[in-house]
Amino acid sequence: MNLKRKLSLVLKKKKLINLSPDSLCLPVDVTKAVAGGTGDDGTKNATERPKPPTNMM
Repeated sequence: MNLKRKLSLVLKKKKLINLSPDSLCLPVDVTKAVAGGTGDDGTKNATERPKPPTNMM
């Protein structure tokens, strides 16, 4: 394995480790919304998109 490839793998691994919720320092409500919990407006899933109208003209 060459040095460049090894370095990129190590950096990738470090990035994955650094992406824990604690190190991102996001507010609790944002973290819950991303995880699919309740959002600010009280909806079940904050990432749900509104359904498009069925009669498109």
